[in-house]
Amino acid sequence: MDDKDGTATLNIKGITHKFAAVSAAAARVETVELVSKHAKQRGTAVRALMHDDQGSWPVKR
Repeated sequence: MDDKDGTATLNIKGITHKFAAVSAAAARVETVELVSKHAKQRGTAVRALMHDDQGSWPVKR
């Protein structure tokens, strides 16, 4: 999801969200916030898989 330049693309149920942050770390924070917002709107936990130059890991919110 995150690129070294801080850009990210997040796909939730076929809707693509693109954004640019000041760094990859900031993009990770924004990505988790978007996943959290989606979970809150659904009223249930959601799972996501994040990929960046450091590897891949699950995000649960």
